Amino acid sequence: MKMKKEALNLEKLKSKISGNVLTAASEEYDSARTSWLLSVDQWPEVIVVAENTLDIIEAVRFAKANGLKVAVKNTGHGVALPANDNMLIVVGSMRRVYIDPINQTAHIEAGAKWIDVLEKAQMEGMAPLMGSSSDVGAIGYTMGGGMGWLARKYGLSVDNVISYDMVTADGELIHVNKHENNDLFWGLSGCGAAFGVITAMEINLFPVKTVYAGSLMYPREVASEVFVRYREWIAGIEDDWTTTISIENYPPLPIVPEFLQGKSAVVVRGCYAGPVEKGEEIIKSWLDWMEPMANLFGAIPFKDADTISDDPKDPIPATARSLIINELSDDVVSIMLKRAFPQNEPTPLFAAEIHHGGGAMARADKDAVAYSQHDAPFILNMVGLVPTPEMNLAYTEIANGIKNEMEPYSTGNVYMNFLAGDEKWNQTKDAFTPEAFNRLITLKNKYDPENLFCFSLNVPLE
Repeated sequence: MKMKKEALNLEKLKSKISGNVLTAASEEYDSARTSWLLSVDQWPEVIVVAENTLDIIEAVRFAKANGLKVAVKNTGHGVALPANDNMLIVVGSMRRVYIDPINQTAHIEAGAKWIDVLEKAQMEGMAPLMGSSSDVGAIGYTMGGGMGWLARKYGLSVDNVISYDMVTADGELIHVNKHENNDLFWGLSGCGAAFGVITAMEINLFPVKTVYAGSLMYPREVASEVFVRYREWIAGIEDDWTTTISIENYPPLPIVPEFLQGKSAVVVRGCYAGPVEKGEEIIKSWLDWMEPMANLFGAIPFKDADTISDDPKDPIPATARSLIINELSDDVVSIMLKRAFPQNEPTPLFAAEIHHGGGAMARADKDAVAYSQHDAPFILNMVGLVPTPEMNLAYTEIANGIKNEMEPYSTGNVYMNFLAGDEKWNQTKDAFTPEAFNRLITLKNKYDPENLFCFSLNVPLE
């Protein structure tokens, strides 16, 4: 490592870029290397804090010329492998967003979070297809699929990209859409981080201002009944509804409402993108069926969509695994109740949330993008709080137990945005059909034959 440092002419790189070049000796090094996902710890040889696309071009060219691999960080929600002893490009300063109200589109820079898009789009009466948190990077989220609270009505974020701008492994900026570099457009739409650095994308927006959304929280003791009621409800649900059902285990901490501290609950969440009165009617049928511990449903401007899931904003030591489930049968429910709730001691499994698929997601053109889980009936997301190696080990045992027991009811596939750390890298292949993955390998050999971009996704060279 010392020899590599001595060989790098960082002054030359510094002279070519507007942003900062950092090493372990730099004051800003720690904050730049740290990801939102604190369970991944990385120590890059060089960090380039990019201010614009030209900075990224120069950084990639420098990395290639000096034998460094390249990782990219915006917020760090989706980190897989740590970029140890290599180059990390931080794009969080590149947050410009341009809204086209006539064509109902948005042009988004590499470092933009969904909040940057959401605020400007809502001023024009439109909404992006963001996820459960507006604090997440828009481009990284989209390349992983993008199943948000409008998904059953309008589809996945990845299916609503118009174009990308990408810096290649040769340090060239190219425009990518269905007509220019169309083979790469297919691959970026589901596996983008494996081929280059996405510096911008253009997406469709949708006419959404107000939704009826929130959650119903029921005690652990009635979880089985709630799952059955939820299963019956979604059997005939209209596409205006996007919903989940979740088992949640709350730590005894002040950040948790007092009535939930140290307890477990089953939570039904939903977002209704139709008339508010109709949404109220549906939720009233739930209230008539059984009074919940808490009813957090109400009419909200879509700019407040974060309140539906209330995901944490501050960095946490967390990890996640996912699984595509074919059905919500009695056996599946039984496995969830047995494995996801704590038994004799506290559990590191914070939430096991099942997302209901179908609707516009299933109707998308499946040949247009590499993303391969359009037909997933249900996607399970298992989130663990793992501040210590012991808790990580305990979480792994629980998650593996759920996956093993679910095997008869699962496709064996995964959803990329619900993977973190090693699991994201180890299970990249499981997110795609065999045909799609073979095609991705061909693209990898064409656009990144030296595997410069190897940290986020595991697409091997032939």
